[in-house]
Amino acid sequence: MLDERRKMIDDRNVLDERRKTIDDRNVLDESPKTGDVRLSSWSRKAIGSSAGHFSFFILSFFILSACTDYSQQFEDDYAYGRSGGESVINGYSLLDKRDNISYAVRKVGNLLWMMDDLAHEYYSDENYKSTYCYKDRSRECDKTGRLYPGEHLDYACPQGWRLPTKEEWMSFYSTSVFRNYSTERTNLFKGYVSGDHSLNELDYKAYYWTSGDALADGYNPCVSFDSHFGPLSTGELCHEQWKLSVRCVTDAGNFVQTDEYSKYEKYATKQANIEVKIKPTAYQNEVKCNDTNGWKNCGDFFILVQNKENEDFENLQLRFYLGAGEDLETPVSYIAQSFDSSGLVVYHSMVTFEKQKSDASGIYYLPIGINKLSAGQRFIFQVKWLNDTFASFRNGWSIIAHTGADAPVQFDGIDLTVAPYYTKSEMYGAFEESCSLLGDCDEKFTLDPYIPVYSDGWHISGYGPEDLL
Repeated sequence: MLDERRKMIDDRNVLDERRKTIDDRNVLDESPKTGDVRLSSWSRKAIGSSAGHFSFFILSFFILSACTDYSQQFEDDYAYGRSGGESVINGYSLLDKRDNISYAVRKVGNLLWMMDDLAHEYYSDENYKSTYCYKDRSRECDKTGRLYPGEHLDYACPQGWRLPTKEEWMSFYSTSVFRNYSTERTNLFKGYVSGDHSLNELDYKAYYWTSGDALADGYNPCVSFDSHFGPLSTGELCHEQWKLSVRCVTDAGNFVQTDEYSKYEKYATKQANIEVKIKPTAYQNEVKCNDTNGWKNCGDFFILVQNKENEDFENLQLRFYLGAGEDLETPVSYIAQSFDSSGLVVYHSMVTFEKQKSDASGIYYLPIGINKLSAGQRFIFQVKWLNDTFASFRNGWSIIAHTGADAPVQFDGIDLTVAPYYTKSEMYGAFEESCSLLGDCDEKFTLDPYIPVYSDGWHISGYGPEDLL
């Protein structure tokens, strides 16, 4: 008899849980709300007969006991996230000593802002709603940030840091500090995870929790913006069981950024002396790119970048506006070589390519990453499309002429038609095909001021379409 009663209770518990799950989904599967919040229909959880009341009592007892235990365990295990967990600011970098993850920080008004999305896994016990890491790539999420449920958020930020308010987000979002840094971040637009554990609006929107009072039915305030950096949406209401990104702030007080920060600040009013030169080429592509087939069958460039400043730059990004859409394939590079200020070969620069992105003006560009350029260094590399060709490029900002009165710098453009005639390698800086029999050398590279250059997220040289907005 006792075994039968236990079985009856277990069966009813399963039925009740299924009904609860269905009701929960009516609330949690929706998109972020604006304005009034519709209350969930808890009354539809049917507990019918006296036996149903009995099973509900037993189930409630175990749930309340478990929640009490879990809450106490959370306090014991994770309280350091709020009451401890030191952080150290060095220059414009914040080191979170809870996990030794570093974040870029900038002083904006009276606040210090994390420029990167929070990545701390402040609870991961199966008893709690864990943070979300795309494809469970923890190492990658340490760099790009995690998505957090709207519960226990006071444990998320390092000691002394907190969630910003909506008003603080509005002020921050409108600054060039935010735009300059954020427009070249990868995986910024992580979307959000809804109550049914599905990932929504990946690569299209970014959602962030903000501080403020919880609203009816478990909804909390949040903000969002799209991948074109359109207006900041501050009327969002997000359910606490959804998972969003987090940024943290702290009062700046008398904090002063170091000289490293000032290095980039000065380039807000003047251009860094970094030259970017372009040369169309048929090297390693002469079967398709030749005089017979025509220049539209070509698909290669050599790019020469030279740092003429007396200081090093790291984490550079060149934005090459080709006039192609987001479907353009990502190129490769089989040739890359660096030379120091004396002309000696050095090996510490690497080049990477990402998929096409759009800037604040909605125009697509090819992000080209260079890990470091030392003072006086030259770096030459190949940009090669395996399938796409110059025929895919239509009036690219970095290629067309800029000769009007409103042009920041006069520029005659890049002549793509010469590509079939340039067939030599540029390895070791020989520039072989550019020298005549008399020894007069012309590199045949064109200085291109319409390829903007960024370093650590700061726009330091060149002109992009968004500069004319």
